[in-house]
Formats: sequence, C-alpha cells, structure tokens
Amino acid sequence: MALHVYTGRLPNERARIRGYRGEDAIDVAAGPRAAFDGALSPSRDLNDDWNKRKRAARGDEQRLRMVWSWYEPLFVEEMRRSWLNCNGVWKGLLARTGEITLCCYCATAHRCHRRLLAAILVTAGQRLGVEVIDCGERP
Repeated sequence: MALHVYTGRLPNERARIRGYRGEDAIDVAAGPRAAFDGALSPSRDLNDDWNKRKRAARGDEQRLRMVWSWYEPLFVEEMRRSWLNCNGVWKGLLARTGEITLCCYCATAHRCHRRLLAAILVTAGQRLGVEVIDCGERP
C-alpha cells in the first residue's frame, strides 16, 4: 500500500481560520508544537528570516521569487541534516500507509515548506522502494 501525502493549513482560532483538523494532520510549522520535535520543520532561525524577507517583498512578485529561491535550498539542506540526525522519524513516517497531511500556518501552499516536504518524501520513498504519492493541497 502507498502513503498518500497531502498538505494543508493549520487552524488558527484567533485569526478565525478553520484550517485542516483531520486525524492524519502532522504539524510541520516551526515552533514548539511541531510534530517529531521539529524534525520535519524549518529551524526557528530559518523560518523567522524567511517570514521577515517575505514580508519585505510583499506585493513584488520578482522579489518574492528571489526570496523563495534563497529559502528553498536552505530548507532542503536542513531536511538533509534532519534525515541524518532523525532517520527513525523519517523511516517511521515512510513506513506508514494510508494518508498523512503536512500542515503549517502559511496561507497557501504556494511558496510553503509543506509542499517542499511533500516532494522530499516522494523522493525519499523512491530511494527506499516505498510508494509515496503527492496528492497536493487539501481543499
């Protein structure tokens, strides 16, 4: 059986955002509530820097693309280190069947680490002979 990976937005009561509340939700947002002690989340420093740069570029699509091109390889490198340091978490996740939903607070999956993480899981699954299907963002 395959692992079906979805992405979604976490609920935020204060902002009145309903978000995804399914039992398969895995919090991958940076912060103290992140699943697996943050093994699948960006570091707090990277996340804070990303948000600061993203806010500064708001409204300027070219600058946003540049900020994303800065962020993406840094996040992937953090996940490579996480694979080495927290291999049991990764292999445990890839041993699952059914569905999981990688969730964080970003308003959309566009330029969000949850989408990068879904793609990383597909690649890791291929290397381990595990079928991982990226099912995209939950409606």
